[in-house]
Amino acid sequence: MSTTTWDDHLAATPFEVEVTTYGTLHQDPPPGDAITVDLTTALRNPPEDPQVREQMIRSTGLDQHVLDYVLDTPGAREIADRTARRALAQYVALPGEPIRIHLYCRGGRHRSVAVGRETGRLLQDLGAHVTLTHRHVGRDVVEPPLPGTADPTDPAEMAHMLNELRYRINRSGSLMRTGYVTEAIGHTRVCWHDPRTRPSPGEQDH
Repeated sequence: MSTTTWDDHLAATPFEVEVTTYGTLHQDPPPGDAITVDLTTALRNPPEDPQVREQMIRSTGLDQHVLDYVLDTPGAREIADRTARRALAQYVALPGEPIRIHLYCRGGRHRSVAVGRETGRLLQDLGAHVTLTHRHVGRDVVEPPLPGTADPTDPAEMAHMLNELRYRINRSGSLMRTGYVTEAIGHTRVCWHDPRTRPSPGEQDH
């Protein structure tokens, strides 16, 4: 955890910061240039923790217990700290320019919301006027596409599926360990996850 005293870096005059959180699975990112923070693999997704899954799927980062859970995840507070520093650095380097921060996870309900709230709090301590928008916190939980169900002629469905693939690759570090197979669809080679394929003995899908 950072030991930096924020009082050493307080801005001389108030500045405006827009903080927006969202989920990539909704295929509805906020527009515009921004400081972008990817939390999809940086922090564990709370509903993937079997000890708290049932509670977490009914909650969001607006709930105190979810906020506490996410911020207690190793690295979470450091990410918020570093993001606030980046915003302050932009303010100092480009005074008068709009400062936007986009934080995203997969569903936009837990990690991005919690880290976005903490980032906003740190910026407020710096003297910033913060506008905090949670773009997808009220949306239903989005399940990733099942193998072979995405319409290859629908760009949104394909983008959704490819995003899920990227997430799984980042988590596993390997295609083979989680049983991915590749098939050709038009001029695009797409990797699907085959749930019938299991890791070899001794291997785990992390």
